[in-house]
Amino acid sequence: MDLLQALRERRSVRHYTDQMPSDEQIDKIIEAGLCAPSGKNRQDTIIISVTNRAMRDRISAMNREI
Repeated sequence: MDLLQALRERRSVRHYTDQMPSDEQIDKIIEAGLCAPSGKNRQDTIIISVTNRAMRDRISAMNREI
């Protein structure tokens, strides 16, 4: 898929399922995030993949408290 096609076909997600993405999908998402630009190209990117549902819910609850 070329860049223009990706931009034209981009969609927003309004609701989610309980199905976890595959490891391959997660790896592709992480790769895209690592290639994404940052402000003045000065920020080191840190991406943490949380695939454990209980841990994800715990982090989400802690985030709501902030």
